[in-house]
Amino acid sequence: VLTHDNTMGFVDHSGNEVIAPVFEEVFDFREGRARFRTGLKFGYLDKFGTVRVQPLFEGGGNFNEGFAVVQSGGKYGIIDSTGSFLLEPAFHRIYDCKSGYFRYKNGDYFGFINTEGKITLEAIFEEAHDFNEGLAVASNALGFGLINPSGKWVVEPIWDQLLYLGEGRWAIEKFGKFGMIDATGKV
Repeated sequence: VLTHDNTMGFVDHSGNEVIAPVFEEVFDFREGRARFRTGLKFGYLDKFGTVRVQPLFEGGGNFNEGFAVVQSGGKYGIIDSTGSFLLEPAFHRIYDCKSGYFRYKNGDYFGFINTEGKITLEAIFEEAHDFNEGLAVASNALGFGLINPSGKWVVEPIWDQLLYLGEGRWAIEKFGKFGMIDATGKV
């Protein structure tokens, strides 16, 4: 990123200007698009500096798995790399796509949306994390457990805390004691 007279653009690895510094603020490229800000609005440009999504949004995230989460009218929606809406802004919060699913929040509860823009799991979870290895940490009034993409509890919600560690392992906490489980709940 190149900054010049309160404007920003891009240089290549050799320091040569490749996109002129004409933007108020630009962010790193992700999946062939860079987010930029003009005034209070965000849009997206391609690697040649061509604006591909006009600056129409109050907020915008990076592209991830072909989509970006945007904010308009205080609500969140999802666009593709051309700026077409997968989902119009209507949600209290949507998080970046991971493993083919977006986590979303409406009111105090979380659910999931797939990359076709369909709500696959209604917002019924008190807390939910991204899917990893086909499972997501989720919680209800009983505690934390693991769900599959259809919302079935693969590991019952009995834990006080549950976090994904990687390589098929999740950290657990119950009554101040810590351990690990696998994807079946085996300690």
